[in-house]
Order: sequence, then C-alpha cells, then structure tokens
Amino acid sequence: MTGMQRYDHARMIEHATSQASLVTRMTELKQGADNAIHSIAEIWQQHGSNAAQECHAQIALAFQQVFDTINRHGSAIQGASQNAETTDFGAAAGFRNI
Repeated sequence: MTGMQRYDHARMIEHATSQASLVTRMTELKQGADNAIHSIAEIWQQHGSNAAQECHAQIALAFQQVFDTINRHGSAIQGASQNAETTDFGAAAGFRNI
C-alpha cells in the first residue's frame, strides 16, 4: 500500500448503517425460521419429540452469535472512526501551530 491510509468517516458510517439493515433483515429471517418450526412442532410433539424446542434453541443461539459479531464489528468501526477523527484534529492543530 502506498501513501498514508486515511479513514473515510462518511463511508464508515454508511457501512455501520448497512450493518444495522442487515441485522433487521436477519431478524426477519429468524422469525421466519421460528414460524416454520412452530408450524410443524405439533407433529413432533405427537411423536414424543422435543425437537421443536431444540430447533428453536439452536436457531436462537446461531442468530445471537451472528448478531453479537455484527454488533462488535459496528462498535469497532465507530471506535476506529472516532479515534481517527481525534488524530486528524490533533494533527491539523499541530500544523496550524507550526
């Protein structure tokens, strides 16, 4: 990579916003999966199985892990953007004093 790497704060915010949209869409998908399981849960229960509860638990765990990862990523982007902005302001102030 040549030159100095600079953070594009607007693009970082746009990326974080798109991540929020992704979480919304994934929440809809999770609800769809829960509804699909619920629609056949009675059949499993008639056969003495608790598979519906197990499926709900596994789906909840999987989606929560994805949501946690996305949230950590969003927090990291926000922190990096704030740190870069602080550094940029500090550098600009230093140059003004020269």
